[in-house]
Parts: sequence; structure tokens; C-alpha cells
Amino acid sequence: MKRIFAAALLCTALAAPAFAQTAAPAPVTSAAPATDWTVKPEWISAHVRFLAGPELQGRGSATRDEAIAAAYVAARFQGYGLQPAPGADSYVQKVKVIRPRLDGEPTVMVAGKAVKGATLILGGADRAAGNVAVYAGDDPAAIPAGEVLFMASANISPSAAIRATRGKGTKLLVLRASEATAKLS
Repeated sequence: MKRIFAAALLCTALAAPAFAQTAAPAPVTSAAPATDWTVKPEWISAHVRFLAGPELQGRGSATRDEAIAAAYVAARFQGYGLQPAPGADSYVQKVKVIRPRLDGEPTVMVAGKAVKGATLILGGADRAAGNVAVYAGDDPAAIPAGEVLFMASANISPSAAIRATRGKGTKLLVLRASEATAKLS
């Protein structure tokens, strides 16, 4: 998101002369920006609204929505006269994305017994072990650190829980099954 926002900001700053109101559009003769213009907040807002809007559904990696966002930014770069990086024939770099898939439903086991009504949100393909923390509150800012973290409340959104556990060493995050977690699959 930060990279796309920075690209949009750069694009907007470089494209401002193209959006300036004139009697007739002048052809672009140089990639160098004009010196007599000012970037307007509404220009930046328009790009950000599109790239961060719900229509692109979060721009997940290797999704149609990410491809739309990349094409949008690439088209702006081309329109501003920017050249692809040396050795590249495009503004977009293609990479192979590997997505591991589970071959069945994940099972959360504690002391050899399955935990019912839990949804695995964050975790690797390996077995997770470490200190366990259980949080029953509703304030994401108060979520404790724990390598294995069980969230007892269904009132914290999955995305808020993930953001709150970043940087706390969480290897496995388990949320109570809810309508919000059901939408993730």
C-alpha cells in the first residue's frame, strides 16, 4: 500500500501540468516538469481514492485487483513521460507467486485436544509452539504479546487483530469463529 501510495503521489506531482486548465491541451514535449505549477490536494486525493478504494478490494498479491492498480500506475507513468527502469520493457515486474494451500481444514490443538469454534488467521505451514496468551478484551491496542495468541472476543475484526499483533512475535493467531472470519475464506 505504501509503495502504491508513493507511486501515486509521485505520478500526481509529475502529472500536474497535464491536469492544469488551459484553453487547449498542449502536447507534451519534455518529461521535465514545468516550474509554474502547484500540486493540488484534489489531484492526489483522486489517485488515492481510486487506488485505496473498495473497488480494488485491497489489491491482494497476485489478484486481478492488484493488476488493475499496477496498470493504472503504469499508465500514469507512461503518460508523464517516465521511462521503465534500465533493462526493463515495462513499468510492471512479473514475479512467480507461490501460495500454499491447505489440503483440509486446519485444526487447532491444545494439549492434544482440538479447540472447537476457532478460526486460524495468521500462521505458517509449520507447527507453531511457544508461549501462549489468551486475550478476552475488545480493545486491539491492549492485545498482549504471545507467540501463540487466542482471541476470545469476536468483537475485534480480523484485520484489526492482525495489525495489533504485528511486531509482537506472534506466530499463530486464532480468532473465535464469527461472521467476519467466515468472510475470509
